[in-house]
Amino acid sequence: MLLYPSCVRHFPGAPFSAPSPQQPCAGGKGTCMTPTGTDAQQRFEAIWDSVACGIAIIDAETRTILAVNPVAARMHGADPAHLVGKICHQFICPAETGACPIMDKGQTVDRTERKLLRADGQTLPIIKSVVKINYQGRPALLESFTDISLLKEAEEQLRELRVAQVASQAKSDFLARMSHEMRTPLNAILGMARIAQKNGDAQNISHALSVIVTSASHLLGLVNDVLDMAKIEADKTEIMALPFCLEHLITQVCTMVEDDVEKKKLRLGIAFSESIPLSYTGDVLHISQILVNLLANAVKFTPEGGHVSLCVEEAQRTADSSELRFLVRDSGIGIPQDKIDKLFAPFEQGDGSITRTYGGTGLGLSISQRLAGLMGGKITVSSVPGQGATFVLHLTLPHAPESPLPPVPPHFRCLFVSDDAQLALQFQGIARRLRLHADMASAPKDALTLAQKGSGHDLCLLDLDLLDGQALPLAEALSAHTRHTAFMTGFLHWNSMESSAPANSHFLARQLLPTAVADLVRTCAAQREEASERGQSPDFSQIHVLLVEDIDINQEIFLGLLAETGIHIDVADNGRAALDMLRAHPRKYDLIFMDIQMPEMDGISAAQAIRAQPHIYGTTPIIAMTANAFTEDVEKCLAAGMVGHLSKPIEEEKVLEAIARYCS
Repeated sequence: MLLYPSCVRHFPGAPFSAPSPQQPCAGGKGTCMTPTGTDAQQRFEAIWDSVACGIAIIDAETRTILAVNPVAARMHGADPAHLVGKICHQFICPAETGACPIMDKGQTVDRTERKLLRADGQTLPIIKSVVKINYQGRPALLESFTDISLLKEAEEQLRELRVAQVASQAKSDFLARMSHEMRTPLNAILGMARIAQKNGDAQNISHALSVIVTSASHLLGLVNDVLDMAKIEADKTEIMALPFCLEHLITQVCTMVEDDVEKKKLRLGIAFSESIPLSYTGDVLHISQILVNLLANAVKFTPEGGHVSLCVEEAQRTADSSELRFLVRDSGIGIPQDKIDKLFAPFEQGDGSITRTYGGTGLGLSISQRLAGLMGGKITVSSVPGQGATFVLHLTLPHAPESPLPPVPPHFRCLFVSDDAQLALQFQGIARRLRLHADMASAPKDALTLAQKGSGHDLCLLDLDLLDGQALPLAEALSAHTRHTAFMTGFLHWNSMESSAPANSHFLARQLLPTAVADLVRTCAAQREEASERGQSPDFSQIHVLLVEDIDINQEIFLGLLAETGIHIDVADNGRAALDMLRAHPRKYDLIFMDIQMPEMDGISAAQAIRAQPHIYGTTPIIAMTANAFTEDVEKCLAAGMVGHLSKPIEEEKVLEAIARYCS
């Protein structure tokens, strides 16, 4: 029996009343060989019944199904007899109920992906081929199709795998960027605070800056938690209920944004009612994350010279809990009404979890809302474009045992000088809470008039924002009538004021809190002074160190922490500058501390260049000093020829240990 390959491929067999062995096929293109005789018929029936693909023969004119093989019937889910006589688009081509693409549109369907309509209404993905044939003396279409469900499932699994791989890489990149972005400012906070603790003689500086150290250490632990979160599903976030002090929470939150506030010359105010309880039970870590995110956004979108405030209100109180409202207000650009509903949608703001310089997780507004919900609260927002916005965190928190405020001496008289009405109201509330006598002045002239009356004041609090360079002259003028002077300012201004401040001067964070004021009053009343005790350092006077670091504040911290060690330190702003210095003095330095991410030339490239040409640059040991704390980052440093790695924020003890080890 002779068969053309095209007929064998597309028409395995069927019970034909076949035409002659060779005759023109329907359409007049080519010829079609069909079987004749009993033996040929049996062969075709065997193929028809056992072939792995479904086959259907369609009347080219009426579109009715003339025959289907058993596989086609099984794929459809019905008996073959049930299908014969049905319209083809009710079976094979459910989406093509109009003109036939083969007969009417002249299309060729060959190995095309389509859908097969099953008897139960479901669709089955198939690969279909169609050819024109002559069947029992009339033009027909022979359709063969293969079930590709398993193939589609495999494709979907492969797609999901690729998506997972992309997501995993994105997460790794995100964590790497987050580690660097967060550890760098943490280095500034911890380093500057420790310098102040070591070198500051004013008793309140050490106490106030210890809060900065606590906050920064808290955030450093949060960075480590973020790195661990890569292994934890988002819906497994745990809410911890622990006692905390509202004052400490507010202090930490404001401190975390203080740097950006002062850079933009903003006024940051805080306030809460006199009668509000100060001790609660709740997840202080997540509450602080939310508040830092809201404050950071307020600072970001407020123009220079504007104001930002954090107020805590008690909306309702029961015997064992309070409904609190944390209001973050700003005088920024505001938010259009049609955008407010989208604020809390995931990824609606591209840099919402990364722009926070401090806080530890890069939380965006959507995640902050989710955290608030997990704690039984919510975040609401109101805004007028061009006038600012107010974000409100609503939380109901159980009361914790209250710690009484430190007692203050009776009849203590204060003179408060500031034109900031909100700050003045805050101090008046604190004074009533502490039972202090407070005289209020909004201008230097008024302050002098009040100071000259009566028996004088025990403490004068001066707002540096008001005085604008006149603080020291006014303090000198008031010194005859006030026993102590406290300058209210941001933390970053304390160091610059310390050396020129008059005797009996103190510094107080402008964000006034009852406990801080009470401590200052008690200190002034007792006239006590504290001095930092410093241990003896080893003799490093012959050691020469090269610091390669591009960030000015990091240079200042490194130099400040080692200022009393006697170590000689030179600074290079980037890797290329370091190479120039080593080329000029290849044997001068005993140790190199190398940052990694720098302009001009990064630390890895610089280390590789130094190690590649020891006859030019010497063989000085190199210690990597970077915010990148991942294992692969450390391995890159070691592979580049460095001998060790210190993670930022740097610690004085570890730096000295490295110097002692490699410079002995």
